[in-house]
Amino acid sequence: DVSVNLKEIVLKSDSNDIWEAFSSVTGPKEVTAGDTLLPPRVKVIDKSQYIATITQPISSTIELGIEKGRGYRIENLSKSQDGQFPIDAVFMPVRNVNYSIHLFRNGNVMQEISFIEIWTNGSLTPHEALLGASNKIVDLLTPFSQMQTRYGNTILLENGKQSLDSTRAVSLRLHLGNATKQNEKIPKNIFIDQL
Repeated sequence: DVSVNLKEIVLKSDSNDIWEAFSSVTGPKEVTAGDTLLPPRVKVIDKSQYIATITQPISSTIELGIEKGRGYRIENLSKSQDGQFPIDAVFMPVRNVNYSIHLFRNGNVMQEISFIEIWTNGSLTPHEALLGASNKIVDLLTPFSQMQTRYGNTILLENGKQSLDSTRAVSLRLHLGNATKQNEKIPKNIFIDQL
C-alpha cells in the first residue's frame, strides 16, 4: 500500500537529473508527501497526499529516488536489493483532454474555432502541455516540409541537392492516396474536420 501511495505523489522539477528524497517520521502519525525532505529543485504539488499511517511510537525512514521520464515504466522486481523496492513509474501529467470545433460567422464568411480543454496533475500547466504537444507535432511533420512531390515520383531536397527516390514515392502515395496529383493543390480554406 505504501509503494502504491508513493507512486501517486506528483512532483515538479526543472531538472533531468536523478535526485534523492527522504521521509523520516516517528509515530503515531499520518505520513503525507509534505513530510518528505526534497532537494531544492524538486517540488511536491500536493503536500497532503497520503502515504501511510503509523499507529505505534516507532520511527520510519523512506529513501526515494526521483527522476523525470515519459509514459509508464514497469520496474523489474528481481533486481531489488535488501530493503529496496522498485516502484513502477507513471510519467503522465495530462489527465484528460477534450476538444470541440464550432462554426461561427465572421461577416459573410463561415469560419471555425477550436476549443481545447486540458486537465493536468499540476506538474505542468495546461498551456505547457499544449505547447509541448505542439512542438512534438511540428518536429514529427518537419521532414515532410523538405519534400516535394511530382506525379508518380518524389524529389527529396537534402542539403539543397535533389535526388530521385522511387521507393519513397510509392510509400508516400500509399499513405496519402492520390491527394497530390500533378497541378492539384490542397485548398487553403479547408475545414479542420475535412483535413
